[in-house]
Amino acid sequence: MTGWSSASRPRAVRCRGYTLFEALIAVCVLLLLLFVVSDAVQRMLHNTAMSSARAEQARTANELVTRLNEEARSSTAVFIPANDVLGNANGGFSAHEVDFFRKLSAGGDAYVAYRLDETSGTVTRYEYSLVAGAPVVVHADEVADGIESLVPRRTPAGSLADVVSPETVSDVSLLYGTAGVVGGNDIVIVDVQGQASNGVAPAPISVHLASRAAPTSLAVLAPAAPPPPPGGGPITIPFIIRGASPMTFHVPHGPWHSGGPVDNPDSPDSGIHTPTIAGLLMYIGPAGGFSYLDLFSEYPVVESGTYTFVDSSGNLNTVTISCGDQACPKFKALPTSGSPPAPAGGVGFDAAP
Repeated sequence: MTGWSSASRPRAVRCRGYTLFEALIAVCVLLLLLFVVSDAVQRMLHNTAMSSARAEQARTANELVTRLNEEARSSTAVFIPANDVLGNANGGFSAHEVDFFRKLSAGGDAYVAYRLDETSGTVTRYEYSLVAGAPVVVHADEVADGIESLVPRRTPAGSLADVVSPETVSDVSLLYGTAGVVGGNDIVIVDVQGQASNGVAPAPISVHLASRAAPTSLAVLAPAAPPPPPGGGPITIPFIIRGASPMTFHVPHGPWHSGGPVDNPDSPDSGIHTPTIAGLLMYIGPAGGFSYLDLFSEYPVVESGTYTFVDSSGNLNTVTISCGDQACPKFKALPTSGSPPAPAGGVGFDAAP
């Protein structure tokens, strides 16, 4: 009996290939696998790029906050000017610049500004000086980009929730002889927001800034400037303040008290209701005295303390105001006439409302 064994079958039967339909299915499966793998790789690369961009923006904002802290650590005062270093408005919701003031140990002043350009999203550090009250840029350097907003705001230290016993914190302001440059214990809070990346904005950052370099008493009480020309002072001028609040200040009983015990206490003109505070104004500056209008234009309302200003001729003037053993109430720095009359050789002021 003859027949074929499995080993002797024709080679064409043992080596059968794929049909066209089977080959098409295999190609479709392979293409599907390639699509799935490529889509996964693309999503992974996209997420990596987004994470890298967000990390870069967050790092830029953090570096900016670190630089602001370093500036405050070496500053005598942190302040928010009414106009930025380029002359644009810088108050309220439009605030976009915070400035730092330093009293140099060798004498003189130094100013630094961090200003946000909202159009480009860049923050530039400006070093500038003041010439006749106007900023003159000495050096500028871009320190951050990708910043959406930089909003500074000033707040009393006692209003912060992280201060222990805030009701015991008194507000302290130090004037440094230039309009807007105010130091003290106020806190300047700067809110920094980075620009969004692929529709996702980084978390905002808030930094609390306060001056860390305490000035010497000489730096506060007397400006760093050459002594006045011979014959320029000091000049002492007596004054009175009319209409000070009797609830806050003790009514003096002397020649400048408006009224006396025999006055009708029910009269609105009685001295009990319209106390007058006496004080002394000491002026140091060029010979010939100073103009009250120059003082008023720089400081419309004053009280006890020392005020430094530059007059219309470019001369430096210093005025110290005191009211004996008590603090002077706030008053308008422009002399007025009224009753009682001003003391001999002196002037009269009206108390500020």
